[in-house]
Amino acid sequence: MNKYIAYFNDSSCQSLRLYSSIDSLESYQNFSNIQQLNFLEENEMLIVLIPSVLVTSYEDHKNEDVSDDIHLANFSSSIDNTIVNQISDNNFIFHEGVGYIVENSIVEDFNKSLTLLNTNILLTPEYSFFAEANRDIIVEFDNKYFFSYAGGSGTSITNQSLQEYSQLIKNNNHNYKPTIYSNSDSLKKIFPDNKCKEFSLDMFLDRDINLLPNFYKFFFSYNSLKSKFNFTSMQFGSLIFSLILILLMPLLIINDNNKNADAYKNATFDIFTSINSDIKNVVRPRSQIDSIMSSAPLREKGDDIKLPSLEFLDLIDTANLEKILISFNQSTATITIKDMPSLQFKAIKALAKKMNIVILNEETISLDNSVSGLIEVSIDNE
Repeated sequence: MNKYIAYFNDSSCQSLRLYSSIDSLESYQNFSNIQQLNFLEENEMLIVLIPSVLVTSYEDHKNEDVSDDIHLANFSSSIDNTIVNQISDNNFIFHEGVGYIVENSIVEDFNKSLTLLNTNILLTPEYSFFAEANRDIIVEFDNKYFFSYAGGSGTSITNQSLQEYSQLIKNNNHNYKPTIYSNSDSLKKIFPDNKCKEFSLDMFLDRDINLLPNFYKFFFSYNSLKSKFNFTSMQFGSLIFSLILILLMPLLIINDNNKNADAYKNATFDIFTSINSDIKNVVRPRSQIDSIMSSAPLREKGDDIKLPSLEFLDLIDTANLEKILISFNQSTATITIKDMPSLQFKAIKALAKKMNIVILNEETISLDNSVSGLIEVSIDNE
């Protein structure tokens, strides 16, 4: 995999140099902005170095017993007095015992531009790229000096400030013995006991860069999706239509269910109105049954009628009554029902009780709010 390093000339992050080391030959090209790197391919890697002046880093030792949110809150509280802007205006990354902080607006601008490129991307602080685990490092690269400390933090210094800064570090830490990748006379003078090594870009590019902190995240937008997936206008239009359809489908299903519920309610109302035309609505089934019972024209005892015990069936829609068998010898009637609505069946039983009809036997099953089977009732045929 070919690897490239995007190194910005200043903190504005506009013009840059693109370094590469292919076949051990180090070279670079100048570009005026990131968008000009669109020639990079999917199987290549672009390492974008965030200028050190835009990054703040602190040593961080996470308590594994607390959640990430609590850890962020604790870390933010501990550095609140050292950050000029609001905590919420920053992007945080915790990596290998170090907390890295970059302003949200800077990270967003980087990600907007980098997402349009069709290549692998790593967005990391300058000094992190030139760091070595648990070692103090000084690297000279592109007329700047990168100080990467064993704890994971770091900074960059220009040649004009190198001697003053190096001497300050040495005075504050007498045990500071960095590995130096530079032939600078100033560094040799300040650190005479340290051996200076030749800098090789290959040496840093050959490392596992996945171990470095990465601020890059895919930025979702119309242009980024179209660019990343190489959609044609027709394909992208189809994708948008599909997404809209997916979002609308639940609403269509809910609307259809509401229509079915209304149809069921109206059908239930029709059943009750066929039983009693005075019924106005179907709200409380028990009250509707009571209404049916109270409106049933009962005869006075002693009237000479034929089979008065079955008269209540005339008040009910008998579409679900398959047959009625009457045994005059036994003074019983066996009524066979099929797929009768449960509510209607309850109404039959309630009316039978009110008319002093005794249900001798009930062999029914209830399934999906309908009743099938047979009931045997006593009849008074005197």
